[in-house]
Amino acid sequence: MTETINEGKRTMTEGTTLGSDAIRALETTWAAIRERHPDVLADPVFVTGTGATRSGLTLGSVTVNTVWQQRNQAGGGRFHEVFIAAETLAQTPEKLLETLIHEAVHTIATTRGVKDTSRQYRYHNRRFRELCEEAGLEWAHQVAETVTVPGHGKQRFLLTDGDGEHRCEDGFLLFPVEAKADEKLGYSDMTITDETVAEYREVLEILNRDLQIERGYRAIASTPPKKRRTVCMVHTPGAASMEFSSVYGAVEHLGGWPAEDAVQRIGVVVYEGLKGRGLLAGHVWWLEYV
Repeated sequence: MTETINEGKRTMTEGTTLGSDAIRALETTWAAIRERHPDVLADPVFVTGTGATRSGLTLGSVTVNTVWQQRNQAGGGRFHEVFIAAETLAQTPEKLLETLIHEAVHTIATTRGVKDTSRQYRYHNRRFRELCEEAGLEWAHQVAETVTVPGHGKQRFLLTDGDGEHRCEDGFLLFPVEAKADEKLGYSDMTITDETVAEYREVLEILNRDLQIERGYRAIASTPPKKRRTVCMVHTPGAASMEFSSVYGAVEHLGGWPAEDAVQRIGVVVYEGLKGRGLLAGHVWWLEYV
């Protein structure tokens, strides 16, 4: 019930069930996860609210300890808390399921006595990744790397086009290379697989039908993190300075891919300062987003 003021008199009117519907949806999804993975803890206390903080956006979390207890009840149970941000509720059912599986995996680790995090529970280690893969998530991040290939020596491995097909360009092999764990969060950003989406299709249909959360958070929650702009420079003594829109123009101008230790990466602010003072003579440079 919600309280309203009507002509100076205090009256009671029927309130929204939106919050109750959201909690019920979380409980339904959690039960579906636990049905498939019995080591998931039963009956946590679900809470929701904004996940926005000064340090970023928290999609969800689970308490390490049992922080809820039934009051004035002898032998009352103690429960873990699962927090799901309103920003997560406002995204797609698939993203909500992904976040809930992530938090459920932490409880699997608790049940099995597995240490899946460190650094004040922020860094998600390889054991966490293994449990996530067991529960239907995957590490889908890819980056460019320089690796040694038998018969080819060191090659610069770049990402493919969106279709993922292998191709060659300017003599360089192009295909995905798995990214290392994030330095601060480790394997925290595990992604739901297509197979898991298909497995939970019935649950996702229920969420899509019943979880009618206003999508006002979508613009915030679904915006990918901004990539950092980095200027890559190669010193070319005696040659004319050149600026290129991509690495491919620079490679063509240089007559081949530069050695990795010949590429100097600087921030955009530093670059603009050097350029403004005319200190980039004898360099080839281009902009990258990382």
